[in-house]
Amino acid sequence: MKLFITFTRSKLIAITAAVLLTVLIAGQVSEAKSLPKDADTNHKRINFANCRGYEVEEGCIQAKDVCLPQKFSDVYERYNELQKQSGYDLKAYAGCNVTVYKYKIKNKPNTFLSLVVYNGRVIGGDIADTSVTGEMKPL
Repeated sequence: MKLFITFTRSKLIAITAAVLLTVLIAGQVSEAKSLPKDADTNHKRINFANCRGYEVEEGCIQAKDVCLPQKFSDVYERYNELQKQSGYDLKAYAGCNVTVYKYKIKNKPNTFLSLVVYNGRVIGGDIADTSVTGEMKPL
């Protein structure tokens, strides 16, 4: 018995695009997992930022202790979706005390890098442009 599968051109293009998108996303997550995540010192946090292409000022401008809630509100759910784009998932740390370190990104007015750290390891973060038209992006 012979089995033949035929595809229209549009279906073949859609399948190819889906496979390429999956490979690209997997590559980004894999790259994020392979980069250093140690962040128990200011030097290591700056190195973390540099390895991702961000040049930050030497001093942390804010360090804030936060307890991640057991049950995420809509705001935390949206923030966690942003984290997932970089290969992180804060739900694994629900109920844990974390520290959020904020750094000013050099040469980018009103732009800050925040790192969410648990037990000396980066578990999330974001890039925030605080200008009127600014936005928050994944690491």
